[in-house]
Amino acid sequence: MTTANLTTPIAITGIGLRTAVGTNAAQTLTSVLAGLNRFRSWPRLGVDFGSDSPGLPTASPIAGFDDVTWVAKAQDLATPPLQEAIFSAGLYSTREITAAYGREKVTAFVATPYTDRSGVEPAALRAFLADAAEHCIVDLRTIRVSFEHRGHAGGLLALASAVEELGSLEADICVVGGIDSLLETRFLEAEIARERIKLDSTADGLIPGEGACFLVLERLADARRRGAVIHGGVAAVASAVEPIAYDGEQALHASGLSAAMLAILEARDPHAPAIADVFVDLNGERGRFQEWALAEGRVLHRLPYGWRLHHPASSVGDIGAAAGPLLAGLAAGMLKLRRARGEAALVCATSERGERACALITGPSPAVH
Repeated sequence: MTTANLTTPIAITGIGLRTAVGTNAAQTLTSVLAGLNRFRSWPRLGVDFGSDSPGLPTASPIAGFDDVTWVAKAQDLATPPLQEAIFSAGLYSTREITAAYGREKVTAFVATPYTDRSGVEPAALRAFLADAAEHCIVDLRTIRVSFEHRGHAGGLLALASAVEELGSLEADICVVGGIDSLLETRFLEAEIARERIKLDSTADGLIPGEGACFLVLERLADARRRGAVIHGGVAAVASAVEPIAYDGEQALHASGLSAAMLAILEARDPHAPAIADVFVDLNGERGRFQEWALAEGRVLHRLPYGWRLHHPASSVGDIGAAAGPLLAGLAAGMLKLRRARGEAALVCATSERGERACALITGPSPAVH
């Protein structure tokens, strides 16, 4: 288990979200809070759902129903929310960064799917990653672009890397994001065969979606000095590994998720603002829910009575590697709008190959303002 070094207060100064229920952060947050969704049936496109099935329920596609690979959709999905996050942070070009810091120390950490996932062509993915590393998708120079190919938890693992880099002064601004689409025939065929997709014939399963989410992070003191709008803060990040697979033959213990949550809760000052909202990546899969139930019962009795559980996949569908940044962005937005019950929120994401990550998100006041 690892816990990111947060000796330096970190502020969230930009948020960009693009999902089935919103083209920007405000629309997505409002829709999720209202419990809206835009689920619809996926055209067959070569996938056999059975003669009596009405089709496959999915979150309404952003990039259209064109049956193209993940790589072919990635830039179209990512560019608008990345621009939104950067612009909402007041960083319209490298001039603003140089004016604020006297240098251009910007690093991007981007979560993407496992490189061997169905529908992700290795050669095309390598070309996309090389282009993104060169151009960071939009015209903002960076010293480095790093990718986390680790599923749902990848975005929060990227968040941990960004916090470390800001704390060590290696960067002045970090962009943290996730891009994913589960709306691709080869992926759907493979996951239907594994009985992971929600159908009339299955007792449980995920509703696939697509989306991209980005956050801009800075050291709090620097953000205040340049007069940036502060949307929230990152107070802690922790990660662990779960050795037992969701769909394996061994009984789940939830040791990894429990350890990551405990690392955050046990290190908190007893006088710190209360955590009363928890955001998780539950998506309809039975194993994921079973693990969460075990970890919740073991750990979250530490939270005040009446805390609320949020699972945005019920609105946006499963958006894979974009889940972690989405959860963090929604938590910050809810805290800023004072729609949360406390002044801090716990965010948790789990990946099918054992990665577990949690983050503590605070509001702009009083925790980081």
